[in-house]
Amino acid sequence: MPEPTNVSDLTITVASSGVVVSIVVAGEIDITNAAQLSGVGRSALESNPGGLVFDLTAVTFMNSSGLGHLVRVLHAAQPVPVQVWATHPSVLRLFEITGLTDALDVQYKP
Repeated sequence: MPEPTNVSDLTITVASSGVVVSIVVAGEIDITNAAQLSGVGRSALESNPGGLVFDLTAVTFMNSSGLGHLVRVLHAAQPVPVQVWATHPSVLRLFEITGLTDALDVQYKP
């Protein structure tokens, strides 16, 4: 079983399913812990996955710091496809107002 990383009010768990690596995040993402996203994402990319999924369905808050770190992983991942799954309206709204729903392949997952 993957070991979760817990920083402040954020929990990150990494799991592999075939060639896709999933990074499951729960809690709130802000300036105090957002760097964990890019760090875990870059580590996941070292295994040369066929795809990367950031499962943010348990994230209740994310500010621009979290978004910036996700974009860093997106750039580092090229050409590996990256998907972001989200459900919380404020998290989805952040992607919408910045126009990053397509660049990060944001999926609404109820």
